[in-house]
Amino acid sequence: MSTPILRVAVLEMEYFIALDLQRAIMDVAGWEAVILPANLQDALETEAFDVALTRLGGNPRQNLEHARMAEAKGRGIVYASTVTPEGYLLDSCRGWPVVDLPFLDERLVHALFVAAERLQRRSDTG
Repeated sequence: MSTPILRVAVLEMEYFIALDLQRAIMDVAGWEAVILPANLQDALETEAFDVALTRLGGNPRQNLEHARMAEAKGRGIVYASTVTPEGYLLDSCRGWPVVDLPFLDERLVHALFVAAERLQRRSDTG
């Protein structure tokens, strides 16, 4: 299955981390990446993008709500985290990928590719 060119919104990241994420997305994957000064909820209401790349929070309920909001709008989500999530924290992601910070370009692109495939499967069945 070929993956279309995605528009990735980088949200709620420190600026220099966001710049590095944007560079990797554009240079390695060839996708569009925009750094938005909005939180996920606002971005979902006002911006056009396919996948949100945002921080994994320590509050599982908030992560779960972020995943549900993105899914309800037909968007994907990839979480970024400085710690490897386990158990209930990982469960709160609803199966969406988590990439480690600092990141390897290839792992970031793989996580976004997984999210894109999941979106494609949803649109094919939905």
